[in-house]
Amino acid sequence: MKKFLLSLTFCGFSSLVVTAQIGDPVKTIQAIADTIKMDSLAGLAEVPELPKNYYTKTLSNGLEVIVIEDKSVPLVSINITLRNGAFAETPQTSGITHLYEHLFFKPNTEFPTSEQFSAKMKEIGFYHTGITNNESVCYSLTVNKNRTFDAMNFLNTCVRYPLFTDDDMRKELGVVEEEFMKNKMNPASTLMDELNNRLWGAMAYKKNTLGNWDVIKSLNSENLKALHGKVFNPNNTILIIAGDVKRNDLFNDIQTIFGEWAEGVVDQELSNPTFSYSPVTQSQQFITLSDLAKFPIFLTGFYGPDIRNDLKGSFAGEVLTMLLSNRNSRFQKNLLENGLAYQADFKYESSKLTSPIMISFVPNPATVEKALAGLIDELNNMDADDYFSEEQIQWAKDMLDIQESYSREMNSSFVSKLGNRWAMGSIGYLTDYIYNLRKVTKADIQEFVRKYIKNKPNIMGALVSEKMKGEIGLENFFASRKNLDEFMLFFKPYQMELDSISLATVDKISKWMTINPKQKIKLNGWADFTGPEKLNIKLSTQRGRSVFKRLITLGVDSMRMASIGRGEGPTVTTQEEKAHWRRVDLEYWKPGEEMASPSSQATAPSGTMNPSTPDLAVPTQPMPEKVDSLLDKAIKKSTEEPAKELNQEIKKTLNQMDGDSLKNKIPK
Repeated sequence: MKKFLLSLTFCGFSSLVVTAQIGDPVKTIQAIADTIKMDSLAGLAEVPELPKNYYTKTLSNGLEVIVIEDKSVPLVSINITLRNGAFAETPQTSGITHLYEHLFFKPNTEFPTSEQFSAKMKEIGFYHTGITNNESVCYSLTVNKNRTFDAMNFLNTCVRYPLFTDDDMRKELGVVEEEFMKNKMNPASTLMDELNNRLWGAMAYKKNTLGNWDVIKSLNSENLKALHGKVFNPNNTILIIAGDVKRNDLFNDIQTIFGEWAEGVVDQELSNPTFSYSPVTQSQQFITLSDLAKFPIFLTGFYGPDIRNDLKGSFAGEVLTMLLSNRNSRFQKNLLENGLAYQADFKYESSKLTSPIMISFVPNPATVEKALAGLIDELNNMDADDYFSEEQIQWAKDMLDIQESYSREMNSSFVSKLGNRWAMGSIGYLTDYIYNLRKVTKADIQEFVRKYIKNKPNIMGALVSEKMKGEIGLENFFASRKNLDEFMLFFKPYQMELDSISLATVDKISKWMTINPKQKIKLNGWADFTGPEKLNIKLSTQRGRSVFKRLITLGVDSMRMASIGRGEGPTVTTQEEKAHWRRVDLEYWKPGEEMASPSSQATAPSGTMNPSTPDLAVPTQPMPEKVDSLLDKAIKKSTEEPAKELNQEIKKTLNQMDGDSLKNKIPK
């Protein structure tokens, strides 16, 4: 069972590639080329075409076939890949594909008992694997070349005639439960799950290969039979056979064994799936606590492309991933060699549905805040002309090419890799893979960064222990809020200045603004109906301004904010309702929306607002200068309420102004 678990090698590649990262790029490429017996890199195809030893055919029932002749060893690998996986599931079937994988190599109608099934496996003598991905399922056998026909026939019975006995289901459910228990004990998995839930929202189950245990344990044989009927059709399948074979004889055997497999009706969600998630429009940060965490781990997710809508971008993303893995890259040097972090891994893998771009980051615990700022700087500067050299880009493409060539040395795993690519795209996608990688330019990489990474909304999670969170002061610089509307500041009657609770909230708003550098906001000040309207207009305006001024002192650009005095809220009667409207709330300043500049608001007459915001309640006459001055003094006070003498003067002046007594309304 293939599971995606975050670890310190989250974005790691094979040891072959890791070795290449450390040494001199040119020498390393030549050494690896020699190792895999490549004469040179110049022999690569300049136009996309099937390799000379690849042969394709489609049977009348829609089954696609690839035969790869490779007589280097007397073995044959046989793979069946279907378009299926988490992407094809629903909340009610989340994990069914995972469970099906566990039951694939189990007794069937041809070999109905465990003894018969096991005896046949032993007779043929093969190595078998099952792999479940989000967008494909692959089942493979590797046998001696002399047992190719028998192995194909055996695989055919597993594909077409499953039984799903109660005994087998009970046993495999126990195995699956153990996988979930292990996953639960890994705190990094908890971090990954939370990040996926935030990235994909209600569609997160379509990115969860493992599935939902509560759903899986409720499944029965009828559910699995329904999945079999929907998915296991020849026109939703590719058969890939690689090894010491004679293609003409093999195609005849394939027709004999699989030709009678009846064509089915392929669900539109399998052939051309939809993925109607709602991407976040603002960056978010969250904290995952675990006593098992020994050092802080940060995981960041961006939305990448999908190969159906941006094929060129997907290849640029793969080249960028290799570039950033190089220990000699600017990305690695600036973060690791400077002592800011112990590990910084960037990962992107192409996908039919939107692919996440993931960055795992292990900062130096002594400099976490500085390290995170450094990571963000790197991500936002990767589109600079001097960030990568042409030599480095060529190195990355060469390494991907060598990695691909090396993987072809082992047919048993390569056939599954080809099957997965076919499920994402087509035979053309998998055969043209290197050709498309070779076409990637620096401009393509820059476009990828600007389109999917630079200043784009993202989700960042931190995995720490409770003790570690305090030691590194995580909450002092980490904006662990989801949405802008979660921020709200409340005031006591006639209070305009920020108290200690409000100051802490404003600090969090400034962090939110830092991780959302393109967002602009409105600061809406409100007042309740206590006191005359003129006073409430002033209170609402000054409350908004107090937040505005504080954010400026924390480094937020004034042109990204607008402070608005909204005046009185709706008519309310209870003290609880009144307290709810003595506040400042936040909302998005939408692109293209007219808004008075902060400077124009600051110089506008007291209690008035620039005409570009007509929704503001405007009093019939301006506030008396004396009251205006007294209120300005009050807002500068560091105490939670205006000084007593200021209260008394405000009270006296307002009483004289319109005769509306405020006795017992202003706090003593």
